[in-house]
Formats: sequence, C-alpha cells, structure tokens
Amino acid sequence: MKYDIRITAEEMSALFPYIKVPKTHLEVIRPRILTRCSVVALLFLVRAIVIIYYPEFHCFSILKEGLANPELVMKVTQIRIALAFIISIVYLYSFYQNLYFRLVNLSVLVVLCALTIGDFQAFMMISSLDQLTHPSVAMIALRFTIVVLLFQNHMDIRRS
Repeated sequence: MKYDIRITAEEMSALFPYIKVPKTHLEVIRPRILTRCSVVALLFLVRAIVIIYYPEFHCFSILKEGLANPELVMKVTQIRIALAFIISIVYLYSFYQNLYFRLVNLSVLVVLCALTIGDFQAFMMISSLDQLTHPSVAMIALRFTIVVLLFQNHMDIRRS
C-alpha cells in the first residue's frame, strides 16, 4: 500500500532545524561573515606567500637551523593550499546557498583547529618552541587569528 506523504517546508524546518540559518538572521550577519571570510582568505594568502618565498620564516629557530626539511615544508604547504581551496569553495557555496551552513562552518573550524594542534604537537616534539624567531611566531599568530575569525563566524551563526 502506497501512501502519498507530503511534508511542508515548515514541517521540514521543524524536523531539520540546522539545515538552514534563518534568512532574517543570515541577512543581518552576512556582511560580518563576508568581511571575516575576506580577512581569512587574505591571511591564508599571506601565509602561503611567506612560506613559498621565505621558507626560513616558517618554523625557523634562533640557532639558524630549520626545524623541518624545506622540501617537506613545500609539499605540506602545497597540500594545505589545495585543501584550503577546496574547503573554501564548500564553505562559500554553503554560505551563499544557506544549505547546511552551520554544519559546514563547524566542520571547517574543527579541521582548522586539528591542523593547528597537529602543528603545535610537532613543535613540542621538536622541543624548540622557546627558540623560534619573531617571524616564525608571527606565522603562528596568523594561524590563531584565522581560527578566532572562524570561531566568531560560528558564534554569530549560533545566535539565531
């Protein structure tokens, strides 16, 4: 026996409340999210340029010795740039379509935090965190700035 079941849009939004951010709230926070996304993209670009053209600023100690092989750093950087590009496209598509934007935003934040924590674990294993140069510390500060900006996006979305 077949049933003709039709669910209205209101019923779907009640069953799955996290698929979309309410349109009125999204219109209010849209400029802030776009501004933060632009700043995050700019910071990613700055980090990528610095790592590609000045690899000595990325994880370099006061003792003038690199903490990682430059070829390895370049390969990891290329993989991370590709990953950042793919994740950015998914994030922006979800944002503009307002489709699972809460889930995508939280997922991006978790992935970025996991990568940042993984980097710090590598620094701790090398046990030379106290010997990093000022440009290396600035690169670490850029990572934290990106995480904070995405966390602010997450908090704005949750306030709906």
